[in-house]
Amino acid sequence: MLDRAARYYGDDLVSGAHEPGRIGRVFRVVARNPGRTLAAGLLVAGTAAIVLNAAFWQSADHPSPMFATRADEATTPPAPAAMDTAVAPAPAANPARVDEVARLVETAMADTPQIGATPASPSVVEAQQILTQLGYEPGTIDGLFGSRTRRAIEAFETARGLPVTGAVSDALLEQLRAAAATAAAPAAPPPAQIAGDLTSASTILAVQTALNQSGYGPVVANGSVDAATTGAIRRFQLDNGLSVTGVLDAGLIARMTAIGALTL
Repeated sequence: MLDRAARYYGDDLVSGAHEPGRIGRVFRVVARNPGRTLAAGLLVAGTAAIVLNAAFWQSADHPSPMFATRADEATTPPAPAAMDTAVAPAPAANPARVDEVARLVETAMADTPQIGATPASPSVVEAQQILTQLGYEPGTIDGLFGSRTRRAIEAFETARGLPVTGAVSDALLEQLRAAAATAAAPAAPPPAQIAGDLTSASTILAVQTALNQSGYGPVVANGSVDAATTGAIRRFQLDNGLSVTGVLDAGLIARMTAIGALTL
């Protein structure tokens, strides 16, 4: 090896006659320590190969890096845990238990009121019955307050001279019961002869006074049949099951006499 160095650098350089340069000093060290030089070269080559492989030759991320940043941890989903694919068989249904559950469901549905169903009102039923009896036609007697029932109540209140509300109330039911009791009273037989002339002023005056006292007024008691008197007579006839004519006749006199409203 020294012979080749002498041929390359010259005999003077190898023998020390001249001070060697940097390359000469390196070559001298290598020549004196060939084993160590070879080991150092292998170490450097191996380290370089590892660094190059980690930095440039990897096509995917390492599954278990030594140094991982928070961003890497956030973007890298964890490996899914192994799942047991074996599924336990479902327990067999107990027929007795199924029947019990079905019975409980049916009972709960039967006890639960239907949503949106309107229950019948006893007060409305009574009002509809009496209104039908008095001829006001409230419609079907079903306990449901509708437009026909409201119109029938308004007609009754108008005929009785009451405040027109069109609603079922305790005051209205009292008026309806009183009217039904009056209508149900047995009619007295018409008198064979009515004292006085029906068109006389005294008879008309007595009838007007009786109408005011019975709650069918107010009318002016002047012995003359005017529009107010005719309207009061019509209301009385309607409430007492008479023909609604508005005329002061024998049937009107007989009915007013029978209920004690008129004395001739």
